[in-house]
Amino acid sequence: MSRGKVLVVLSSTSSITLANGKVIQTGFFLSELMKPLQKIMDAGISPVFANPLGNLPAMDPNSDSSLWYSFKRSEYIKHKDLLRQWETDGLFQPRKLSDITENELFGFNGLFLPGGHAPMNDLPYDKDLGKILLHFHQFNKPIGAICHGPAGLMAPLASQPELAWPFAGYEMSCYSNNEEKMMETMWRGQMPWKLETQLASLGGRMKENWPMLPKVTVDRELITAQGPTSAGQFGDRFVQALLAGPVISKVGVMG
Repeated sequence: MSRGKVLVVLSSTSSITLANGKVIQTGFFLSELMKPLQKIMDAGISPVFANPLGNLPAMDPNSDSSLWYSFKRSEYIKHKDLLRQWETDGLFQPRKLSDITENELFGFNGLFLPGGHAPMNDLPYDKDLGKILLHFHQFNKPIGAICHGPAGLMAPLASQPELAWPFAGYEMSCYSNNEEKMMETMWRGQMPWKLETQLASLGGRMKENWPMLPKVTVDRELITAQGPTSAGQFGDRFVQALLAGPVISKVGVMG
C-alpha cells in the first residue's frame, strides 16, 4: 500500500568548472541519493524523479564506491542493482520540472534534493524549482536536502527575486567550507563559489560538524545534512517528517 510520493529533484548537469577552468566530472552522489531513498521506499513512499531538462542524470564517479557505505559491499551492490532497474524508467527517465503542475504538487508528501556538486550548476537558478519550493514551504511539507543539494534552496530567488528568501533565519547544514577546501586541494583548483558562504549570506544559520562527520539539522519543514556520512541519519529524519505530515516542527540538531 502506497503511503504517498516524494519529489526527488536532481541536476541536469554532469560536470563543474573550477575557477581555473579545469572541468571536473560530477553528478548525484550515489550514497546521498540511495541511502535516504531506500529508507523512503521502505516506508512505502514512492519517489518521482525530476530535473530541469528532463534528461539523463549523471552519477558522480567519485561516489561509485563501497567506501561511502563504510565498505558494506552488500548495501553498495544492492543500490547499484536498483539503479540498473531504473534504466528504463524512474531515475533515468525524469520528469521535466516545468511540466509539473501546481495541482500535481498537492499530491506529494515532500521534496528531496540529493547531493553531489552538480546541483550548484543549475538548481539555484531554476525558476520552476523556485516555484515548486515555494509550494512546499507555503504548505509546511518536508523539504530534505543533503550535502550540495541545499544549493537548490536558493531557487525561489530566481522565480520571485522581489521576495525575501523564504529560508532566511532557518538553521541548516550543507557541505562545509572546510570540506570544500579539501576537495579544492585534491582537484588543484578553487570552486567558483562556496555553498556554505552563499547560504549564510542569504540569512541561513549554518550548523556544521568537523569534516566528514555527520550532522543533520531540522528547522520547521526543512531537514538538511552536511555530507555522505550523514546520509543514514538524514534518511531516518526525513522519513519521520514525511510520515508525520505537513506540520511545523521544532528546531533540532543531530550529530
